Amino acid sequence: AIGTVAGLDNVRGFRHVGLDTSVQTTGLFLKDGEKLFVTVRACNHARLCSTVSSDGVTVDSSPPLGGVVFDGFGGRDLVYTPHSILMSAHWMGFHDPHSDIYKFEYCLGSTRSTCDILAYQNNYQYDEMQFRLSAALPLGKMVYAIVRATNKAGLTVVKSSNGVIVDYTPPERVQPATFTLFNIGKYIRVNLTDNAPGVQPFQSVVRAT
Repeated sequence: AIGTVAGLDNVRGFRHVGLDTSVQTTGLFLKDGEKLFVTVRACNHARLCSTVSSDGVTVDSSPPLGGVVFDGFGGRDLVYTPHSILMSAHWMGFHDPHSDIYKFEYCLGSTRSTCDILAYQNNYQYDEMQFRLSAALPLGKMVYAIVRATNKAGLTVVKSSNGVIVDYTPPERVQPATFTLFNIGKYIRVNLTDNAPGVQPFQSVVRAT
């Protein structure tokens, strides 16, 4: 029998199963979050019976609610990373109202939906990660941290960060410093550039003292 309380048969009444020690039933209309108990009644030939109930199982047919994934540590969302083999990320907002979060896994990819840089790693229930890769990340490319949350019913949700650009090279000076004498003093003009995408050439004019 199946019931919402141990020993109760208000979901499905007692059914004869012979000497079977396992049973499967269908056609039930169950609600997410509802806890159900299975009660077994065993009788001998003298028609003396005893019953025992399970400790209950919670119905959960829905995946966890997805959160937000950030690149880097410390509550910030990095746009660039200066590391060639070290990646970090943290996340928040993942939640399951029925069976809770069982574990988090993370991977790294060149897109929001692929794990082509690093395969999924078990992060247990921790909401941040740091991983040291064996090979350098692609310079100037976007890398995404992807998080997969699994609830205790085995259902999953996957969320990705908005990506971080890999740039572990310093800026380059593209021309020698030039000196220009103005009426108010002597100045130095320096032009700097960086090969990473999205970084604009930089020009600085400073006064020499």
